[in-house]
Amino acid sequence: MSISNKDLFELFKQGKIHIIDIPNPTEDMIWWAIKNNRVVPQEILTDDMIIYLIEHGKSFNNISRLNNIEITEASWIEYIKHKEPYGLYTFGDKLIQYLIESPNLTESIALELCVKVPYYYTNQTISKLIPEYKKQDISDVFFKGLEDNTNWSFQLPAELPISDEQWQWLLDNGKIAHANNGIKTYITERDNVPDFVRHKVLEKKTYLSDWGKFSADDLVVWITAHRNELDTDYGCKDTIKYYLKCDEMDKVLSKCGWFIKYLKNQPFNLCKAAIDCDPSNIQYVKKPSKKLIEYALSIDKSVTIYVEDKTKEAISKKYPADKYLIKIIQDICDEGELVRVCVIKGKDMERFMSTTTSLSFGNLDDDIEYTIGNIASYTPITDSELEVIRKLGLIDIKSGYFRNIGHGDFDYVK
Repeated sequence: MSISNKDLFELFKQGKIHIIDIPNPTEDMIWWAIKNNRVVPQEILTDDMIIYLIEHGKSFNNISRLNNIEITEASWIEYIKHKEPYGLYTFGDKLIQYLIESPNLTESIALELCVKVPYYYTNQTISKLIPEYKKQDISDVFFKGLEDNTNWSFQLPAELPISDEQWQWLLDNGKIAHANNGIKTYITERDNVPDFVRHKVLEKKTYLSDWGKFSADDLVVWITAHRNELDTDYGCKDTIKYYLKCDEMDKVLSKCGWFIKYLKNQPFNLCKAAIDCDPSNIQYVKKPSKKLIEYALSIDKSVTIYVEDKTKEAISKKYPADKYLIKIIQDICDEGELVRVCVIKGKDMERFMSTTTSLSFGNLDDDIEYTIGNIASYTPITDSELEVIRKLGLIDIKSGYFRNIGHGDFDYVK
């Protein structure tokens, strides 16, 4: 005895059989099954039934059927609203992927996707459809998700705005200074990061491999906050050695001239900026030039205590020998040449060569003042060589008078 479809449908409603056990089920039977969340073979669904499933967020895997169905924007938006995300990054759904790749994707649908799952904004097809004035809505959803899922590793794309309150939340929860790629994501790759955010991160962080180029203001904040750590903290030392880039170093040194100490290259303009900030900063210049020393002394004579040893060191490098043989041959009034030969201790060479002299011979006076270094030649002389010229009487030769040579407080070797 056969059972009617009506009786079979009753058995189906009771859960005793499947709808496929009913030969040729009517549309009413299928609609009942759909609306009661019963499993229905997708091949027996009509177009209206498929649209109903979509509008109610139900799964539908027979994607090829969709190419022949006209599904409105409103239906797709209803699908997204009803659909629960799979984890933090996706709906995990073939329909969504179909929608993103199809001509049916619109601005409203793209926005609905991003508001439900902000990660979808990373898809270029979607992000290019989002209007500027709607981007903060996506950011708000992102931050709500971030607050609910503190281990969320998804970083907000740089194109999406962040409110001051949201910046403060990121700071308070260590999402910038202490998070993986936090500085790169929220500082380096973004424009218009508020000063209070950058400066707070700089005050906390010593190692800044991802910072990129420092502005003058940012670098001043960083070196001021960590001044007592710059010589000891490995993060500070590595940042200065490997990652410090700033096109406004003169501005930095005009406020923190002492930082010249940490610069490997110390050109005159930067040294001058450091000295303008405070002349005592000359103590941090590795090899100050005579010009730089004179400049610092012209501002504050008391910096002599910082440059005395450096001056001696510079002189000793220029005149490293213990003794020098000096020779001057100079014409006087076109009447002939005067000769002066002497031996000077190396420690006096700088002063001696910068001293001025004038020449005279009998009634001939040369009114021209010469700097000795401009008219004299010199060569280092050893003790054995000195002994030879001493025996030959050539250690102190003079024809005519050379002012300031042969007397005074210079240490001559006799």
